[in-house]
Amino acid sequence: MLVTSPAAEELLLKGEHHARTALASLAAATRRRGATSTRVLGDGEVVVLHAEPAKGLAGAAAVVVERPRPIELAPLIVESLGLTDRQRQVAEGLLAGASRAVIARRLGITEHTVAETASAVFRRAGVASRSELCALLFADYYAEPFHAGAAPSPFGYFLPAVGHARLRS
Repeated sequence: MLVTSPAAEELLLKGEHHARTALASLAAATRRRGATSTRVLGDGEVVVLHAEPAKGLAGAAAVVVERPRPIELAPLIVESLGLTDRQRQVAEGLLAGASRAVIARRLGITEHTVAETASAVFRRAGVASRSELCALLFADYYAEPFHAGAAPSPFGYFLPAVGHARLRS
């Protein structure tokens, strides 16, 4: 039996087949290991599911369904570009505004390697520079709800009236 709130239904029904499968898998993992979390990516939607054993109901799991917080969403957006681990690390540094020298020091690589890796990131994203990468991510994931006047959510992204973060296919 699945009991949900109206807010959870709104999130779950957007990608129903993915969410239902994830819920069943999450409930099984919760019964085996205790509290656990997962994210559901599908049909351009992202939801995060957190579960733990429900009190007073043997074998049942209580699940919280939410949109990803900024700390979770940014890596998902970068991940959607299909970058390697090193490209992701460099992209995150670039998007955080770090210089190539700082990125090189943090990753223990040369500035030349940072520059080459950054070029590969830009090619993958279809842009020519750091500023274009930032603009692309803003345009793809934030501009529409921002310009529609949506209120930012305290949990990351925007309030439900506007929709979910879209991931590229």
